[in-house]
Amino acid sequence: MPITYEEAKAEVEQIISSNKLVLFTASWCPDCVYIKEVLTKHGALDKFYLWELSRYEKGSDDYKTYCKVWFEQACGQQNIPLLFIDGVYFGTEHQIRSWEKNNKVKENIEKFFL
Repeated sequence: MPITYEEAKAEVEQIISSNKLVLFTASWCPDCVYIKEVLTKHGALDKFYLWELSRYEKGSDDYKTYCKVWFEQACGQQNIPLLFIDGVYFGTEHQIRSWEKNNKVKENIEKFFL
């Protein structure tokens, strides 16, 4: 039986509130792969609680429910990966890419994630 919206919302809220760093991701997502590679390179990925959407088949009811919850939790953000710090939505890979563009990746990863 598919997960209900309320069950998914409770799970996501519990994950976000119980972990300093949370990354909602999917193995098939190129932006997720990018952010995990950058975080790994800088020794930060293991600091994150990773929640993989890939465990559900794309288009399944559970997949759609979790996506709806994630996007609601992220203030309307419409794509993954989603980063949360101390229970607050932080951004997607766009944040990391902007750091990269300004040569601030290492500095900001150390500041925010380590």
